[in-house]
Amino acid sequence: MEVAVYVRKTASGQYRASTTQPFPAWAEGGTQSDAVELLRHELEEGLRDGPTIVQLHIGIPGPKRPVE
Repeated sequence: MEVAVYVRKTASGQYRASTTQPFPAWAEGGTQSDAVELLRHELEEGLRDGPTIVQLHIGIPGPKRPVE
């Protein structure tokens, strides 16, 4: 599974890696690599403990015609 991760330097000089998918999670480390690796561990542990991820398709209505 591929997960998009946002990594930024915090005011304290740490790095914070965060994601919202498949569920919100974040981790901080001394380097970008540390933060990403800690986030990986957090996500893997969260998935191991029971939640199931499924794909859900919802219909999106097409553009509405203007009222005349």
